[in-house]
Amino acid sequence: LQGGTQASLIAVRTALDVFAKYSGNQNSRDLLKSAFKKSDDQMKNFAIELNAEGNCGTTGVAVLINLNGLHWISVGDSRIYLLRKKILTCLTQDHNHALELWNDYRAGNLSLDIPKTDPEASHLISFLGGGLKFIDQNLFTMPLENGDRILLCSDGLFGTLSKDCLLYTSDAADD
Repeated sequence: LQGGTQASLIAVRTALDVFAKYSGNQNSRDLLKSAFKKSDDQMKNFAIELNAEGNCGTTGVAVLINLNGLHWISVGDSRIYLLRKKILTCLTQDHNHALELWNDYRAGNLSLDIPKTDPEASHLISFLGGGLKFIDQNLFTMPLENGDRILLCSDGLFGTLSKDCLLYTSDAADD
């Protein structure tokens, strides 16, 4: 999106400001949502300055790990993966036009080839700066096990590397 680099920096700075106030007593889900809401608001102000409202922003993922486990949030098509016992699981859902197409397919309104071939499938439908149409967030604390690894990444990583490559890289790190 337009101004993406600066938007990413604004999102990180804003989220870090919110996290810096975390005392451990707040509700983790609310804290993560607050960080994204404030980032979204900051992004909208930045977009107004660029005269790019609705076309300026960034995707985002964040996690909070405490003694109880993992809390996560996502908007856009950046992802959070859990690697547990050599099984890589994507915890998030991409918020792009493909999501709407697959929902239409499941409802019986589209043929199967359309979600697979639509040239606009990767276009974002929710992002920081775009009003947060969709937010992905775990409902309950996710317990973590010894050896679990969490990967936060953009489509630049998961769109380039296969799951097998990500698993191989994690195996090499264990050596």
